[in-house]
Amino acid sequence: MSFFESCGFKCPERKGSADFLQEVLSKKDQQQYWSHTEEGYNFVTVDQFCDKFKASQSGQNLAAELSKPYDESKGHKNALSFSIYSLSKWDLLKACFARELLLMKRNAFIYISKSIQLGLLAVITGTVFLRTRMGVDRIHANYYMGSLFYALLLLMVNGFPELAMAINRLPVFYKQRDDYFYPAWAYAIPSFILKIPVSLVESIAWTTISYYLIGYTPEASRFFCQLLVLFLIHTVTLSMFRCVASYCQTMVAGSVGGTMAFLATLLFGGFIIPRSFMPNWLKWGFWLSPLSYGEIGLTGNEFLAQRWLEIKISGVALGRRILMDQGLDFSSYFYWISIGALLGFTLLFNVGFAIGLTIKKVPGTSRAIISRNKLTRFDGGDQDNNMENMMPKLQAETVLSPNRTGRMVLPFMPLILEHL
Repeated sequence: MSFFESCGFKCPERKGSADFLQEVLSKKDQQQYWSHTEEGYNFVTVDQFCDKFKASQSGQNLAAELSKPYDESKGHKNALSFSIYSLSKWDLLKACFARELLLMKRNAFIYISKSIQLGLLAVITGTVFLRTRMGVDRIHANYYMGSLFYALLLLMVNGFPELAMAINRLPVFYKQRDDYFYPAWAYAIPSFILKIPVSLVESIAWTTISYYLIGYTPEASRFFCQLLVLFLIHTVTLSMFRCVASYCQTMVAGSVGGTMAFLATLLFGGFIIPRSFMPNWLKWGFWLSPLSYGEIGLTGNEFLAQRWLEIKISGVALGRRILMDQGLDFSSYFYWISIGALLGFTLLFNVGFAIGLTIKKVPGTSRAIISRNKLTRFDGGDQDNNMENMMPKLQAETVLSPNRTGRMVLPFMPLILEHL
C-alpha cells in the first residue's frame, strides 16, 4: 500500500485493500484514488507501475533476493512433478468411470423412458406383423424381411439422443481436458463401456417381445443370434453418434452430421436399394454401411432356418430365393462375419471418438493478438487525444440523430456540397 501511496494513489479508510488493489489498475476506477489533487491526473498503466516498483528500494531488494541461486540440497526429492496429470492412469480411469456412472444415474429417466418406448413399439409392431396372419410362403416372407429391417431402423433411431447428450457434455470436457484433469482416452473408454448395459437392455426389451409375436423361427439358438445382432447394431449406433459429436462439437453441426451419417447408413443398408440393383461403382457403399452387416446377420439367421429351406421354388429353396431377390444371398458363415464387422465398426467409431476429443479445440476460442507495447500505448493514451477522437463521433451522432427515424444509420459522417 505504501508503494501506491508513493505513486499518488491512496486507499480510503473504509475501502478494502483487495478492492483497492484491483481497482487502482483499472482505467475506469483509477482516478478516484488520486490523492495529489493539486497536480493533474494522468492514467498510470500497469507497465508504468512495474517500472516504478523496480526502481524503488523494495523492488531492488526483491530482485537481489531472487537473483541468488537456489540451494538444491534444501529441496525435497518429490517437490517436482514430472507428469502433467496428478494421478496414475489407472486412478484417472477409475475416476472417469465413477463420473460417467454418476451422470448416467442422473439421466436414468431418459434411459428408462427409451426402454419403455422401445417395448411399446415392439408390442405395436408385433400386432402389425402378427404370427397368426403370417405363413411360411413367398408373400409373407417380404413381411418378415420388412419387420427385420424395421427392428434395425428403430434401434438406430433409438440411439439419436446420444448425439445431443455427447455434445452437451463437450464444454465441460474441454475445460477439464485443457486443465489436465484427465486425457481424452480416459473419458472415451467409460463412455463406451458403461453404455453396453443400456444397449443390452434395449435389445432384450425388443427381442423378447417381438420375436414370439411376429413368429420368427422357433429355435432358441436363432433367438439369441438375433438378439446378438440387434445388441451390436445399437452399440455401433451409439458409438457412431458419439464420434460425430466429437467432430461436429455444436448442436447445429451435430444435427446435420448425425442426420447425414444416418441417411448414408440407411441408403446403403441393402433394403431400400437392394445390393443387386446397385451399380458396380456404388457397391462399395454396401460394404461400408454397418446396417448392411446387420441385414446380412438377421436375414441369414431367419431365412436359412430349416423351415424356409424345406419349400422349393424351381428347385431353389424358398429362403435362398428370398435372399437372392434382396441381394443378400450369402452362406451361413457370413453371420459370424457380420458379427465381426459390427465389432470392428464399434472399435473404429470409439477410436475415432477418442481421437476427435484429443485433437479438436474448443469452438469459438480464436483471439486477436497484439504486442505488449501496443497494448500499453492503447491504455496509456492521452485523455486529450481521446477527447479529440470522440469529437467526430459526437458530431456525427448530432447530425444523424434527427434523421434516425425510419432511415438507415450511416457509420460515417455524411458530407454534402455545403461543406465544400
